[in-house]
Amino acid sequence: MNAIEVHGTVATGYEEVRAEFAAVVTEEDGESGAQPAAFVRGRKVVDLRAGREVSGTSLTGLHSTTKGAARATIATVSAIHSSGPDLVRGDRAPYTLGFEAKSLLYPFLGAHAFGHTGSAGSDGFADPHSGLAYGYTRRRAAFAFNAPENARLAAAIYHAATGTPIASAA
Repeated sequence: MNAIEVHGTVATGYEEVRAEFAAVVTEEDGESGAQPAAFVRGRKVVDLRAGREVSGTSLTGLHSTTKGAARATIATVSAIHSSGPDLVRGDRAPYTLGFEAKSLLYPFLGAHAFGHTGSAGSDGFADPHSGLAYGYTRRRAAFAFNAPENARLAAAIYHAATGTPIASAA
């Protein structure tokens, strides 16, 4: 497997995210392009890209990832309102008002973390507790919503943002 060149920036302390992202795209042999980005308390800390057909000006569809929410409605939006089998995905998935309850997928996030996974493997969430916002898109579709690199990248970003060690992200 050849290493794939990763472009973009990470803030000081987020170098682990660049290394994890490089590992992810190298595992896919650079066939797909991907672009993770993260903001912590409004400051951009990760803005990376790699793979074929991805440049600094590429636009990649988010495929139904998170939508914005006003701060005043976060408590309502992020509370679990529905739980049970997801008729699209086939697994058990608790939902807030239109979003997935992300703390159950990523246990290191705060209880009010919310977001949405896209069918192509894209993902996005906001964690009001840590102030972390995460977005990830990929150019090659992941089938059955399965893009395990999200857990690894989100954990690396969370660790860099908070200094909290993550036991296992995979």
